[in-house]
Amino acid sequence: MDKINVFLKRFFKAEVDAKISSWFNNIENYNIKLKKMNSFLIEDLKESFGMVYLSEPKDDEFYNDVKYSSLPTNPRHLFKISHYKNEKYGDLYLAYVSNTNADEYTLHYSLCFFITEIDGHLKIIKEYFRSLNEYDYTYDWAEGVGIEYVTFETAGEFISCERYLEPNGCEFSMKDYLTNK
Repeated sequence: MDKINVFLKRFFKAEVDAKISSWFNNIENYNIKLKKMNSFLIEDLKESFGMVYLSEPKDDEFYNDVKYSSLPTNPRHLFKISHYKNEKYGDLYLAYVSNTNADEYTLHYSLCFFITEIDGHLKIIKEYFRSLNEYDYTYDWAEGVGIEYVTFETAGEFISCERYLEPNGCEFSMKDYLTNK
């Protein structure tokens, strides 16, 4: 799981670098940073993180608005990585993470990334997001973008998990964190 932890730390850094560069009027630098971030993802996920390649700068109003804001410098929190043996992909890892620009108040799950090796390189191949049921105000996982047939139900045989940071900001997150899955 060390290789997945290192992979995620590199992805989180690339994501922060791309977000920060999007706040400055230098689209060449931004596109380079975004390309690096996207190298961690399969094609289907490349526009699911709220950033797209630019061919021209954003309007001046955007750059003026963000000029006095705090830069989004905090990487996501990593709570837990679960290892599965998947029928198609072999080793499949599920990483439970916070939202971007995480701080001490975001100690809850936001996303779950499915990670495996594709053509010799680790890639995020699917994402699930924490979703609020507005009828009873409970949380559950909602399927996001990625390889359609890879789901929680088809992840495969659970092997083990490593816990890194307790998500004490949410009952749903904590219950999942403590479950061996």
